Amino acid sequence: MCDLFMKKITLIFALFAASTAAFAQEAYRCKVNGQMVIQESPCKVAGPAPVIPDLPASPEAIAQASALCEAAVRREMKDPDAAKIKDTHRSRTEKWCTRPTITQVRYYWMTVNGKNSYGGYVGEKPYRCALDMSESIVLGVAQIGEFEKVVPCDR
Repeated sequence: MCDLFMKKITLIFALFAASTAAFAQEAYRCKVNGQMVIQESPCKVAGPAPVIPDLPASPEAIAQASALCEAAVRREMKDPDAAKIKDTHRSRTEKWCTRPTITQVRYYWMTVNGKNSYGGYVGEKPYRCALDMSESIVLGVAQIGEFEKVVPCDR
């Protein structure tokens, strides 16, 4: 009797595990011929993203872009005047999906120590800032790991 009960329980768990795996599939919502469709594969991009050459910038341009990023980070802080920003540096370019197009962005990285709601410093945290390729428009800024204003492309 106990053996039959254990077989039934095992069968139920196996069926449950198999059914949940089927529901874990990814789905992509894409626009095809002007209509929204749901498909299993990622949406196709109309064409390859243009590759913009990564040219060296002048020290003045880097200083100006760093100031833009630092100002953007300060706007995100609870106490912008008390934010301590250091080690700002220019980094690589990368392709980013800014739906519906793909754009190249330039990163600036920095270390920020800001105050919390109680007025105490929270400790140094790494931040990154995404600028357009002219390095004159801030596209997004956030603490590392929470960068949600632009979404990285997997292409």
